[in-house]
Amino acid sequence: MNTSAIPGAAELVLPAPAKLNLMLHILGRRDDGYHELQTLFQFLDIGDELGFALRSDGEIHLRTPVEGVPHDSNLIVRAARLLQQHTGCKLGADIWLDKRLPMGGGIGGGSSDAATTLLGLNHLWQLDCDIDLLAELGLKLGADVPVFVRGHAAFAEGVGEKFVTFLRAGFSRLPHDWSFNDEKEVKRYFLSFMVFANGEVVGEEQHATGRPDAILRTEKGIYIFEFKFAKSAKAAIKQCHERNYVAPFVADPRPVYY
Repeated sequence: MNTSAIPGAAELVLPAPAKLNLMLHILGRRDDGYHELQTLFQFLDIGDELGFALRSDGEIHLRTPVEGVPHDSNLIVRAARLLQQHTGCKLGADIWLDKRLPMGGGIGGGSSDAATTLLGLNHLWQLDCDIDLLAELGLKLGADVPVFVRGHAAFAEGVGEKFVTFLRAGFSRLPHDWSFNDEKEVKRYFLSFMVFANGEVVGEEQHATGRPDAILRTEKGIYIFEFKFAKSAKAAIKQCHERNYVAPFVADPRPVYY
C-alpha cells in the first residue's frame, strides 16, 4: 500500500535515503571548525520522500514546513536556491517533504533531503549538471551532502567529501553471470585491481603473527584484508583478531582497519 504523503500535484517524486557510518575515525579539528575524518557510508532502504512540481515564476516554495526550521533556512530551500544561483535558472518549484527520518538523528535526514533536491531539480529544470558539480554544490550545504548526491556506499576522507570508490567500481563491473571458483581467484582479482589504489598494496605479507591476504598502506591509514570464500565476514574478522594482524603496526601513527 502506498502511504506517501506527497500529493498528486507533484510531477516528480524521489526518495531521500538514510545512511549509516559503519566506521568513523576522527583525525583532528580543522581551522574552519570541521573535523578531518575517515568514514564508511552505507545507505539504508528507509528515508524521507520528496515531491517536486515546476513553477515558471522562479519561486521556491516548500509546501510542507518542518517544525522549528524557518522556511528559508531549510536545507531543501537552500539547495534549490543554490542550484538556481549557480546555473542562472529562472524556473522555480513547489516542493513537498514526507518527513520520516528523525531530525538530528545522525542518519543524514537533512543532508539527504538537500541532495535529493539538487538531483530532482537538476532533472526537472533540465540543467544537465553532472554529478561532480552537484556534489561540489552539495558540499556548500553540508559535509554529508556529497555522498548522498553520488548515491552509493563509499569510503570517505577529509570532512566526508573525498571519496574512494575505485573498489566498488571494480567489482560492479564484473559480468553478472561471472562467479569466482575459489578464494584464490577472489584474491587475484582484488590485488590486480588494488594496484590502482592511491597507496601500496601487498598480498600475503608474512609477519610474526600471521599472513593477511592483503595489506593496503595509504598516507591516512593501513587496511588489512582477509578473504573468506565460503564463510562469513565474522569469520574473517575473528581470524584477524586471533592472529593479531594489527600487532606489526602498533608503532605506526596511522590508524589500522580490517
